[in-house]
This record gives sequence, structure tokens and C-alpha cells, in this order.
Amino acid sequence: MLRVTLLGLAVLPLLGAALLRRRWAVYLLALAIPLKTLDVAVAASHPFDLPELALLVVCGHFAVGVWNRRSLRLDRSTTVAYAFAFAVVALLTVLSLAVRPANVLVHPYDVATGFGAFELARLSFTSTNVTQLFLRWFVVGGAVVLALTMTRREVRVVTRWVVLSAVLVGLFGVAYQASVLLDAGLADALHLLGFRRFPASPSVVGPLPRMYSFTGEPGATASYLLYALAIVTPLALSNRANDVFRRGEAVVAGVVLFVLLVLTTGTTGYGGFAVFVAVLVGTTLVVETVPTRRVLALSVAGVVVSVVGGVALLVVSGVDVTSMLAYQLGKLTFSEGSGSLRVQYLRYAFELVSVRPLLGLGVGTHQTTSLFGTILVETGVVGLALFVGYHLRAFRDCAMLETDSASDRPLAVALAVGGLTLFLTLLVARSASALQLPWYWFAVALPLAYTGSAVRDSSRDS
Repeated sequence: MLRVTLLGLAVLPLLGAALLRRRWAVYLLALAIPLKTLDVAVAASHPFDLPELALLVVCGHFAVGVWNRRSLRLDRSTTVAYAFAFAVVALLTVLSLAVRPANVLVHPYDVATGFGAFELARLSFTSTNVTQLFLRWFVVGGAVVLALTMTRREVRVVTRWVVLSAVLVGLFGVAYQASVLLDAGLADALHLLGFRRFPASPSVVGPLPRMYSFTGEPGATASYLLYALAIVTPLALSNRANDVFRRGEAVVAGVVLFVLLVLTTGTTGYGGFAVFVAVLVGTTLVVETVPTRRVLALSVAGVVVSVVGGVALLVVSGVDVTSMLAYQLGKLTFSEGSGSLRVQYLRYAFELVSVRPLLGLGVGTHQTTSLFGTILVETGVVGLALFVGYHLRAFRDCAMLETDSASDRPLAVALAVGGLTLFLTLLVARSASALQLPWYWFAVALPLAYTGSAVRDSSRDS
């Protein structure tokens, strides 16, 4: 049975218009990036959100272009080869599972991950394996298709929107936190319009409620804010932000995003910020687009401000500062809370992969709290190497892009830093559901698209 939500009725005409023009489809998908929790329709008990439907429209335009032998931009790059090889390996793992499943206990996808939910079942071939296989193909292939259909101008437009929409997402998250404190019922009103209901969650950082937003739960929201911050910061430091943003826009957005990231109460954001600093410093040492001193000074200032500000907030609210900081540090070092849970799942993942180390147990067999553990168990060492190589090669090629245009290099580095920061954070701190985040698709697609368009323009000029 098909059921269309209230806001779904409003966006259906937009999806119809996107079917007419490729550029409209790309921009609609970009517009839908933060609207991960907006379900357009529900069919066969599965909610279809706006980003998923928009990506399907983009893939449709690409298929039509291939059929008509136009707008076909199949770059013969190592990155695309890695992605295709990973898709093949994923298929082989499912076929192997169907023929000869391993005699092991796994954590099924229909069982929730969490404290007290480490339930195991005998491995067997089910429809979930086929569903998850198609999902892997959809997200990996969809990101590549999106990259192959985007122009350089569209990359710039989408990059600016990613940053500005992240600011809007964070500000709404603050409004949600205020509504919880005031018992205003904002979440109930959004649910009536078609957004997924935000569950009530206790505070984890002093008096602050957990920050839910259009992007979902605090960890997902923090990952989006982190990705936007990781893009805008290198651009602002390179003094080339005006090539993408309006005057002063990047600096203001960067400061606001940093404050909002602290307010998310999500350990994903706090740990991800440390990853961002490491990636930014490392990239700066290799690629000379941003002054190293400026990066180091900003990194130190960011850490100091976040720690001092957090301690001040806890002191003012009367919270035991020592115990709260110890708890947050324990989560970041995988010894407390969700951090210790990830270690539990990861240890068992290493036990399982030892049964079939090369190709793993099969896609859709074992759900963990980390994307790394899931890919390792399900596709083995070969699949994990291809999956990680696919991402690292895309970011490396973008960061090392050689171009004659002075405005191209800073944006290329910014897209690489943003993509690598998000990928490393999701790889450790998020489950396989992270592959369904729209900003993850663009984190891969934007560097690929920008590198590919630059290479094509260079070959055309020569």
C-alpha cells in the first residue's frame, strides 16, 4: 500500500520537474541533502525519503544519456575501477553465501545495535542479503553517476549550498533543543508534516538536550556540520573563498558551524573534529595552498575554545565537570558508553573475518556499530581494501589536482579535506547506515566531479 506524506505531496511536483532536465535533478538532490528525515512516501513498509528519490532521478538522466550516446563521461580512472571492482566483489560474496554459508553466529540486520542488543543468530542466506547488495550498488554507483553528470559550475554551486544548508540545519537543531527545554512540541509538529519522529533522549552534556534536526539524530547531524566545516575552513584560510562564497560568507559560516558542532552533544562531532584537524594539518604539509602557521594556529585555537567553553558551560549549569569530561573522553577513547560498545562489536568482527578472510561472509550478513567492521566482515580483506582505496584515491587525486587556474586548486583541496574527514569519521563512528547519508554521496561525488571536469577541460585545451 502506498501512502504519501503531507510534505511529500508538495515535493512530488519538484520530482516531476527534475525528470525534465539533468541540471534540475542535480540541484534538487543538492537541495534535499539536509532533508534526510523527510519521507515523501511509504510503500511496502519502507519509507522513501526525498534524497533517495532525487538520486534515482539523477541516475535515470545518466541512463538516458548513455542510451542516447550523449553526455557519457566514463573517465578511465583508478577510482572508478575501484568502485566497480568493489561492486563485483560484493556480488561474489552474496553468491558464495547462497551456495555455501559459513557455520558462524552473526548479528542480523533486523536486530537493533545497542547496549544489551548484542544478539546473535546462525548465518543463513535471506532476502536481506539481496536487499543490502542492491543498497551497496545504489550508494556506490549513485555517487559515481552523480560525479559523472556534474559540471564544474554545479560543483561550486553545490559546495556553497552544502555549507549554508549545514548552518540552517544546526540553527534548527538549536531551536529543537530550545523546544525540548520549553516543552514546545516542535518534533510532534514536524512529524505531522512527514518528518520522522525524533525520540526523546536524555541530556549527555550538562543541561543541553541532544540535538536532533532535519538530518536525523545527533551523530548524523554532527557529521553533516563537520563535513561543511571541513570544506569551508581550508577555503577561508586560503583567501580564495570568494571564488565560491560571497564576501565574508565563508568566515562567518565557519565560525557558526564550529559553535553549532560543539552544541550537538554528539561524540561523533567531537571525535570528528580531531580527525579534521589531523587531516587539515597533514594535507597542508603536502599541498601548499594554505599557510601552515595559519592552520596550526587555528587548530590550537579551536581545541582551546571548545574545551574552555565546554567546561564553562558545565560549571555554570552545576554539573560535575570532572565526571562529565571523563565520560566524554572515555567515549572518544572507546572505553566508555558507545565507544566501548564499538570495541565489543569490532572484536567480534575480527573473529568472524578470520573464518573467511579474503571475501568475507557476504553482504547483508553482519551488522555492527562501525562501517569498518561491517565492510570487513561482509566483504573480507579484498572488499575492504577496494572500498577504502576507492575513497582515498578519489580524495588524493582531487587534492593533488594539477591545473593552470589559480581558483581551482584551493577548492580541490577543500573538497578533498572535507571528503576525507567525513569518510574517516564515518568509517569508525557510524554503522553501514552511513552509506545512506546524502552528504556522504556528495563527499565522494564532488571531488570526483571536480577532478574529472578539470582533466577533461585540460585535455580539450591541449
